[in-house]
Amino acid sequence: MNFKDILKSSIFYILVTSFLENLYYLIFNIQDYLEAGFAQFLFNSFVYSILFILLLVRLLNRMTKKDSYSFKEILGRAFSMIVFIYVLDYLNAVLFHYLNELIHAPIRSEKVGFENLMGMMTSTFGMPTFAIIDGLFRNPFYSLLDAISLLNFNMFYFNVLYSKIISTTIVIFYYSLYVLFEKFDRKGIEAIIPIKNNLTLLAITHKPTWWILPLLIPVLRYIPKYYMNKELSKKYQKKFIFAIGMTVIPWLFYGQLILNKEITEKEETI
Repeated sequence: MNFKDILKSSIFYILVTSFLENLYYLIFNIQDYLEAGFAQFLFNSFVYSILFILLLVRLLNRMTKKDSYSFKEILGRAFSMIVFIYVLDYLNAVLFHYLNELIHAPIRSEKVGFENLMGMMTSTFGMPTFAIIDGLFRNPFYSLLDAISLLNFNMFYFNVLYSKIISTTIVIFYYSLYVLFEKFDRKGIEAIIPIKNNLTLLAITHKPTWWILPLLIPVLRYIPKYYMNKELSKKYQKKFIFAIGMTVIPWLFYGQLILNKEITEKEETI
């Protein structure tokens, strides 16, 4: 999958999401998100995140069908799509900002204080700023820290899903499990089923089924995880330090181990 295909996927994402959303708001002259009404259920971050995940899975699936590929290549394509989407989304916002100025010429309030501040925060066609580092890294990171400090799990999961960087790492991990399970004649769909995916990993690594109990306990679960990953890393002729990486940063090390044609061709039976 070359960069032209990734650009096409990024354009498709923008057209189906923010372009349609802004076009709807422009046609009906909605100047404030709070006035969108039912449209908020049609155009929302959750739907956009699901679409992004589907496009990312499509990208991974097409790349792993190639005769030769590397994990670095997969990462490069995945993060290129994220950058393309961010840039296109920015250009789309700029376009509709000026279209709105041209067509509706909204009257700006000269009020100051809380009402004006809220108007600025919920403005539909405000002039965007190009801050890619903040948009992709800092803002999601600080939002997650806020959610953790407040023990707000709904806010935490929302930010995980909303952040394209974080959701990409999650997709890479579970797609790696999907590919791994299929290599061992298991159902790939088991990779995304809670508990079942750990039971399958236990079977693949020939570990006792009762290990599922400590695997369900936070922090303690890393002990059996390490020994499971150690068994998998042996198969790919990796040292114990790689098993530690698989346990601590699973998306990165599972991706290097599984989503890498050069390595998988050398695999041996456990």
